[in-house]
Amino acid sequence: MQELVGKLQIIEQHMLNRKLWAFGCSHVEGYELGNKYKDTYKHWLYDNFKISSRNEGERKFGWEKYVKVVEKPWYKLIGYISNPSLSFTGVIAKNLNCDLINLSKSGTGIDRSFYNIIVNEKNIDWNNDIVILGANSWPRWMIDVNNPSSDAIARNMAITSSNIFLSDKKIINYFPCIESHIITYFSILAAIKKFFPKVVIVGIHINMNIESLEKFIKFDVQKLMHDFVIGEDDRYPGGHFTESVHNRFANYIIEEMELS
Repeated sequence: MQELVGKLQIIEQHMLNRKLWAFGCSHVEGYELGNKYKDTYKHWLYDNFKISSRNEGERKFGWEKYVKVVEKPWYKLIGYISNPSLSFTGVIAKNLNCDLINLSKSGTGIDRSFYNIIVNEKNIDWNNDIVILGANSWPRWMIDVNNPSSDAIARNMAITSSNIFLSDKKIINYFPCIESHIITYFSILAAIKKFFPKVVIVGIHINMNIESLEKFIKFDVQKLMHDFVIGEDDRYPGGHFTESVHNRFANYIIEEMELS
């Protein structure tokens, strides 16, 4: 009996130290979550721009102008806030009584997420901890492994980062083509599952617009985070999903993966 009690105490202590590791982009980081305007941002949008949502703003201004006249002032207003504890990984950690270690970073691509998992491989208890990777489909790539802010976004072969050398810009702008970017993305996803099969890979949203390649996407849960958007109010002015979407996605992952 005493031996059984001892084993139960060891198991209990082991569970108390259980961690949830989170890797990914701003959606996993919890960008825009917990901002003090979360209940009044629609008034801010209407008073300043005569729009009621980001979608309406993009239709009115176009994407590039919306980013300049609405999104950037909005980020400044909320102090570029991110709140990992309110992200879907934070919700899962809270429900499962895990310590959250969220190593996500705004603008992160699949290659940096893979790199960060490799760097932390020995810190993760693969027999006990939960590891979640939120895979955003933008072809984002590391330019400087030691400088996450230099990561660049290849969007239809156009780069949107100014923090890289011109020579690097030319390489990413003109070569490889967008199809090569996407195939590389799929390859990295496959490598992560091969070398780290216990990583739970979940999809944020798909925006590649190349149907012939999208069929190769394989995540550990079928539904994407974007599938839990009910209406236009479920996205903040900066484009990130609201707390309600994170909560719905978290509950779905827990149920689908039978996490406990």
